[in-house]
Amino acid sequence: MEKLFPLIVPSRYISSSWNLPFQKFPTSQYLLTWVKFKNESTMSYLTDDEFRNLNQNDRNWQQQSFENLREEGDYFHTHITHRKGTKHILYITFLNPDGIGSSRILLDVELSKIFSKGYYIASPTGVAAWSFQKILPI
Repeated sequence: MEKLFPLIVPSRYISSSWNLPFQKFPTSQYLLTWVKFKNESTMSYLTDDEFRNLNQNDRNWQQQSFENLREEGDYFHTHITHRKGTKHILYITFLNPDGIGSSRILLDVELSKIFSKGYYIASPTGVAAWSFQKILPI
């Protein structure tokens, strides 16, 4: 099995033609599913059969998919914006070329290190995402 990665998708993807495994988030706007890459530009979704097989044979496969996301790519985020004239980070942007940049908002440990006083996340398109500092420095 290729390396798997978690992927956030809009809940509107669910239809009679979507028969792929997913998990719901507390918000009804998005779902979590998993993908694998055949090469740098070809991504495919985890199938129901693969999902069942992984659940039967590998208890830690979902955690491993998050570790894969953590380790993949040259960088965690693509852009960083500081408060003018300071080192205070206001927000970071995830527009990663791998197409799964928005899923990096799931990596709470990394985001909590960047935004020690808490953060908000936004992913209006499902492809791009932002994380904002909860309390802006004065």
